[in-house]
Amino acid sequence: MVWTRFLFLLLVPSVAIPMVAIGQLPSASASIHTANPSGQAEVSFTSTQVTDSSFVVENLTHDFPQRITYVRTGPDAWMAHVEGPGPDGIRGFEVRMTRVSCVP
Repeated sequence: MVWTRFLFLLLVPSVAIPMVAIGQLPSASASIHTANPSGQAEVSFTSTQVTDSSFVVENLTHDFPQRITYVRTGPDAWMAHVEGPGPDGIRGFEVRMTRVSCVP
């Protein structure tokens, strides 16, 4: 499966984090996922696993997050599990996303 360009907005308590994933890398079967968190430098993640209903992107050199797992939970819904190192081991959170109409 080839993931094409998509754009979505994760809404975390009082912070909007726009993220973009862009297709396949030219020299590999992996894809690249670029995050543009508000007020922070852009960071890229590379896909490490892809199935028909999920994909995992990682950047183990990034502070947090280092891994994001996306799972399709319905025809118009995804769940993202975001994780990375914390003071007492691995920490993380989940974000549920549902397609909504952009037209009022």
